[in-house]
Amino acid sequence: MNSHIQTSVVIPVYNEVESLKPLIDRLLPTLESLGSHEVIFVNDGSLDGSAQVLEDMTEVYPGIVKVIHLRGNKGKSLALQAGFQAVSGKCVVMMDADLQDRPEEIPSLLKHLKEN
Repeated sequence: MNSHIQTSVVIPVYNEVESLKPLIDRLLPTLESLGSHEVIFVNDGSLDGSAQVLEDMTEVYPGIVKVIHLRGNKGKSLALQAGFQAVSGKCVVMMDADLQDRPEEIPSLLKHLKEN
């Protein structure tokens, strides 16, 4: 575990090409307020171009965005397991790639966890 990273976000991805850019555009500013962070996307065998979008993100946000590519669709549980094994942060948040979860709620979630 890399002790300087405060927050890790693990995001399983399966055919989410349309939501990835809006997700990262909302997620990264939110994480900035929390200190050091990383975002680990786990590509669960996407067939829609998600893999390329994720690779492009690693170039735009080196050291922050990381991608794990699974061979074929293994399912959300295995994708999360792969992501959790790769985290470096002290706190880990899981969220879906389809923007069903609001990135802006992460600070409140972490505050609640620390207080309780």
